[in-house]
Amino acid sequence: MGAFCGCTPALGFHGLVAIGAASLLRLNRMWAWIGSRVSNFLILPFIVLAEVQLAHRIRAGAWVQISSDDVLDKAGSLLWDWVLGCLIVGPLIAALTGSLAYAVVAFKRTRAARPRQS
Repeated sequence: MGAFCGCTPALGFHGLVAIGAASLLRLNRMWAWIGSRVSNFLILPFIVLAEVQLAHRIRAGAWVQISSDDVLDKAGSLLWDWVLGCLIVGPLIAALTGSLAYAVVAFKRTRAARPRQS
């Protein structure tokens, strides 16, 4: 849930959106907030670029001539594409981060269940 909320156009409010969504769905608010950190300042331009490009391609049939350097500056004029794109890219990122978290926990559990050799 947190990773999906981190992909929304709610810049600066991803953590609050994630906590609110987790509260409504009775999920762990702490992990939702941590998941929303997927949209940090290094990765966010690439997430926004993917969202805008995919949605614009689906909606208009063409790619937008924009780069990751200026996508946040022009995001206001492409807000509709950004909103639609978050419905495509958000679940993908949420599935990837959820799968990664599941794999890490499964690895740690199997490792902890093994008998220790002296």
